[in-house]
Amino acid sequence: SVHLFNKNGLQVCDLLMSGVLPRFPKLRVVSVESGIGWMPFMFEALDYQFLEGGGFGARPEFEKLPSEYFADQVYATFWFEEVATRELLGSRIPIDRVLFETDFPHPTCLFDDVDDKIARSLGHLTQGDRQRLLWDNAAELYRIAAPVSVAVKTNGRPARNSSRARSGVTMKKRTTRPRRSAKRVARRISRKS
Repeated sequence: SVHLFNKNGLQVCDLLMSGVLPRFPKLRVVSVESGIGWMPFMFEALDYQFLEGGGFGARPEFEKLPSEYFADQVYATFWFEEVATRELLGSRIPIDRVLFETDFPHPTCLFDDVDDKIARSLGHLTQGDRQRLLWDNAAELYRIAAPVSVAVKTNGRPARNSSRARSGVTMKKRTTRPRRSAKRVARRISRKS
């Protein structure tokens, strides 16, 4: 329900005001299934209340505003939003602290239309910003190698009429051996039993 997004916002505010982030500056936190549209209002309200409530004098462990701790240490995820990505991302929401998710396997997840949704949500962004949201932010956060991507655009349009081309992100063929599929592993285990 929509109430869950508000709860995530409250939990992020609690985290930002808890003093944990100033004490542990290398800590990184991800608010999953949170959406991002709530962020500008919550940050503005939180910073305002922090400053009006005594701010740095009352909370000496804080060296910056709560919203600045978010920008340095917290990530949020989105999957269905189009207004927030078009109107707020990059200007009011730090692009390097947002991760794309599909929310699979929940009822409101993106399943059949993932590439089309990416194109609608992120099509207005530069290739670099799309790459950051779809791969690079997560790769940095989790310290994993991101897939090699190739822009497939000619004259500002996708070169092919595939959904990956429409989203502006494609992947090169794998050069390493893929992991065994779950079915293959299950067959091997059942043969050994």
